[in-house]
Amino acid sequence: ARYCSGAAPPAGLPRGLSEEEEEEMIMSGAAIGIDLGTTNSAVAVHRSDGRFVVVPPQGTTYQSPTFPSVVAFNADGKVLCGPNAAKVKPSAKQAVFKSVKRLLGRSYAQAGELGLNPYKLGADPMGKANDLVRYVLPDGRRVLPQNVLG
Repeated sequence: ARYCSGAAPPAGLPRGLSEEEEEEMIMSGAAIGIDLGTTNSAVAVHRSDGRFVVVPPQGTTYQSPTFPSVVAFNADGKVLCGPNAAKVKPSAKQAVFKSVKRLLGRSYAQAGELGLNPYKLGADPMGKANDLVRYVLPDGRRVLPQNVLG
C-alpha cells in the first residue's frame, strides 16, 4: 500500500498483517479500497484469504481507523495527508485543504448557493462566479478539487 509522504504504514502492521502478507498483497496486485469522506477517510486492503483489513495511518489506533480528509502541499512539492496534514499551518509556503470533496465539480456560484464559502476552504480568491472552483498550490498552480484529492 502506498501512503502520502510522512504517513508511513503503522509499526507492526495492523490486525495481524505480517510483512510477508503485505509483500504478497503488493506483488499480487491486491485491491486497496479508499473511503474518501468529506471529513474523514479510511483505507482497507483485500487479503488473500478474502478478508478486508482496515489500515489506520500512522498516529492512529485500532479504535480510530479513520483519518482526517486533509491534504497539505508545500512549495517543494511535498504532499502530506491525514493527521500529518492536519498539523500543518497554512502559509505562503504551505497550503492546507479541508472539505475538498464538498467542492468537486462545483462553480463558485454553486458552492455559494449551498451555503459553502469556497474561499474559507482554501479556494482561489481570483475565481469568478461561473468558474469551477480551483485551489492555489504554493508553487502558484491552480488545480481542480479532484487534483488535490488524487
